[in-house]
Amino acid sequence: MIDLGRELSVPVLQIDLANGFFRDRVRVDLNGRTVLDREDVTTRTQIEFAADCSAEVATGRSKLQVVLSERGLSESFPVDVSGPTYLEISIAPDGRIRCRSSPEPFRRA
Repeated sequence: MIDLGRELSVPVLQIDLANGFFRDRVRVDLNGRTVLDREDVTTRTQIEFAADCSAEVATGRSKLQVVLSERGLSESFPVDVSGPTYLEISIAPDGRIRCRSSPEPFRRA
């Protein structure tokens, strides 16, 4: 029996672009679907933030791909979602794309 009186909840994935971006074109795909495609992305160093987006995603494992085509960078990350999930994407000093996940929002300066 289906309970139509109960709302079905779909987890939200919040994606923050944080450190290391400078006039970059950034594309973020989630399970093959583009959720962000933006030019001139630059980190505001005072608050360690460049841009963000959010997407509804099914519970379970998803695939996130981050592409900085003008830098020739692309990286894929598995993302396990069981409720609201927050991701922080940064470009590390070694030039690699990094992703960290949290069940809570990231604090900004």
